[in-house]
Amino acid sequence: MALRYSKDEKKKEMRYKDLYDDLVANEDEWLEFLDHFQNSEFAYECLRISYEYAQILRKKPNQNRDMQDHFFEMADMMKKLINVQQKYVGSISEYGKELFEEIEFLANYFIWNDGLWKDPYEYGRLFKKLLAYEVRKGWRPLVMQEWQTTRKQLKARGIHAPTNIDDVDDKVLHDNVVYNAKKNKSLIYDSADLKKDIIKFFEMNNNIVSHQKEERINKFVDELSGPREVVVYAFFGSAPKDELQLFRTSINTVDDLERAIDWISKQGNY
Repeated sequence: MALRYSKDEKKKEMRYKDLYDDLVANEDEWLEFLDHFQNSEFAYECLRISYEYAQILRKKPNQNRDMQDHFFEMADMMKKLINVQQKYVGSISEYGKELFEEIEFLANYFIWNDGLWKDPYEYGRLFKKLLAYEVRKGWRPLVMQEWQTTRKQLKARGIHAPTNIDDVDDKVLHDNVVYNAKKNKSLIYDSADLKKDIIKFFEMNNNIVSHQKEERINKFVDELSGPREVVVYAFFGSAPKDELQLFRTSINTVDDLERAIDWISKQGNY
């Protein structure tokens, strides 16, 4: 029997939180229990609740700056639940299969759209999987629109972009996201520019940038990759975004900057 929850939003949130926290605290026991055909419906419910709880949290104002790390953890849990359910999806009813594929799509879209992938290849794999489901089900073409835009961008850069997304390398798809995030008024905004602007930002806040601090900034920029690279390049340019200005008085170190970027990235899609 599917789990039932109160219609009261606050009570629903607390029920979702309690179950998700229990999933995390007793992960091994839960995954062992769910990894059986007769428990596959519970695996679906756990995935659905984890996804819906994440949606509640992401809509909340004044989120804690550590929330980005929490969303990465939630994304990892969703992936594990998807992997368990996929083992048995071929043996359940057509209706049950449709329910699972729908929540799998929503969870993967959350991971893909919110920059919660772990490496460039995962971004590309999710892009392809989401598009295939969207086309098959005739859903509103959110992913298709992104693919059409991506094809135009790749062609404009002289990169081969066949009609079928499956014929495009996963890393090429990810690199295009990074490329676009680095654009600044149609010019490529490179790592040297980013380093200079971060130094200017600290100086603007009346923070002295010592040689040691400059080396820390250089290391921070050189080690950027994946979702964080997209966000950081998107937030610096000729001037920092307004959201970053809000943290001027509280950003004194590169660690402070990292936490602020993580928090800001959850306030919208960048």
